[in-house]
Amino acid sequence: MTIEKIYINLLDGSTCWVPIDAQKLSEYHYKILESIEYSDFEEFPFHIYEFWPGDIIELTDYEFSDGNNGKVASRLVKSGNWPNRKLREFKFKASLKQLSNDRQTVIHYFEEIKCVKNEIAKGKFNYQQVIDYVALVDTH
Repeated sequence: MTIEKIYINLLDGSTCWVPIDAQKLSEYHYKILESIEYSDFEEFPFHIYEFWPGDIIELTDYEFSDGNNGKVASRLVKSGNWPNRKLREFKFKASLKQLSNDRQTVIHYFEEIKCVKNEIAKGKFNYQQVIDYVALVDTH
């Protein structure tokens, strides 16, 4: 089993690339492994990773702003079973305004939207873009 460092996108108030351990499955397909980087997701709800342990992802080569090159996770091939995986995906995509407000998207994320509405009612942290998206689809 070959383990390599790859980079995934993390929202923490801004977007950044975080090195994560992943198992190499083929030249550009990797399985993200559980690591210490994921241990703070309950304590720091503003840390939203694009991909989670157990996810199989596709990589692309990327040149970072400092001129260094690395492999970054670019596409989900298969979802893993990380707790609340779909909720975290919803929050990541809504935070970056990657979700449309069409019926199909709302149906796909129906339970996650309900969960976020409940979090908002309880005063839990959510990015403003997530709150705005939930408000937008709630009017439909």
